[in-house]
Amino acid sequence: MTVSCVVYLPFVVAMVTTASSSTVDSRLVTEASYMYSKMVALQHSRQVMFGQQLATGHGAQGGHSPYQVLEARQNGARGWTFSPHQVSNHQPDELCDVKGVTGEYPAVLGVDLGSLEDFRLNIAAYLAKKAADRGMVITVSWHSPNPVTGHSFYLSKDNGNVLHSIRKILPGGDHHANFTHRLDVVAHWLNHLYDSHGKKIPVIFRPFHEMNGNWFWWGTNSRTKNTAHEYILLYRYVVEYLRDQKGVHNVLYAYSPGKLHHNTDYMTYYPGDDYVDVLGMDFYYSTHTTDPDVLTQYMQLVTDFAHSKGKIAAITEIGLSDNGIDTQHTFWTDKVLNVMKAGNFHHKVAYLLTWQNTCSNPGTNCTLFVPYKGHAAEADLLNFYHNGVTVFSRGVPQFYPHIAVVG
Repeated sequence: MTVSCVVYLPFVVAMVTTASSSTVDSRLVTEASYMYSKMVALQHSRQVMFGQQLATGHGAQGGHSPYQVLEARQNGARGWTFSPHQVSNHQPDELCDVKGVTGEYPAVLGVDLGSLEDFRLNIAAYLAKKAADRGMVITVSWHSPNPVTGHSFYLSKDNGNVLHSIRKILPGGDHHANFTHRLDVVAHWLNHLYDSHGKKIPVIFRPFHEMNGNWFWWGTNSRTKNTAHEYILLYRYVVEYLRDQKGVHNVLYAYSPGKLHHNTDYMTYYPGDDYVDVLGMDFYYSTHTTDPDVLTQYMQLVTDFAHSKGKIAAITEIGLSDNGIDTQHTFWTDKVLNVMKAGNFHHKVAYLLTWQNTCSNPGTNCTLFVPYKGHAAEADLLNFYHNGVTVFSRGVPQFYPHIAVVG
């Protein structure tokens, strides 16, 4: 079912003084420019949007036909995946673990372009259109296989020669043509992303995230020997190619390192003010004993830097790894909400996004980042939802000027 109008809750935005800001793309389509200005104002409000990667694409509870259904070991879990068949038949995307607990979709939906297979791109576009018609913000990541070896984005799953992977795909490199072909596919997908009103959907594109880690082929490690300078050239090439060569003008660009070894690491890979609209950080608590003060420190770093640059600040990924919410049932309140409130970061951050709930093989545990209805941490997510600081789909400001506001 297509949503033709969206009901928004009142949203008060405070006026602030900050560095003047401009977008990476001076030719942004109206919808993207409008969203950017709204998000700049939003990050200085008293609320922060909550998002989840593929919130309507994968889940752990309520699976039924025509979804692909996977039974899981957890009590009450019935995993599901949105299927290509549902796209072909224009079927609704009503399942969502966050919605099952709170009654609302998250405010931000993340999708991923992966290996650029047609079925994956079709699902990503379909779910993005559904989300945009609800007034939600769309973020796009790209876990691209290595263009040099053709294998996984994870180094641990690639036994090929990954040495100097970035250097080899930059202009002049042996695999530059292959990489550029992949960018052509990305550009085509972005240029053909329209909502039900025929308007371009603006997205936040987050290419080659967590570059300071040692797990991706674009990261810095002893196997690839990629350098920070090469990464900066790669990021800039992506922006310039999409914007200047392929005419992609519905994108805001995000920069998002992972956990830092030192605060100075945040600037090490920074492509520059002319290439970044959103300054982010990916942060996962590795165990339930991780000190929340570390998150406070990182949030302060990101928000201070964004404020000084006149950019949008976001926590581009956040969560508790290793199914920690199965044992820490107040994680979202204790380790995220309380940190946001104590540091007044809900006045400074536009959104935060957690990763997807995924059920893979029948009879195994699902990978969870938010509880589903009936999970032991359900009450915690409800508290996180009702606290007055977080914003879900019905509370977002009007990001799309052509979508009517009712009430």
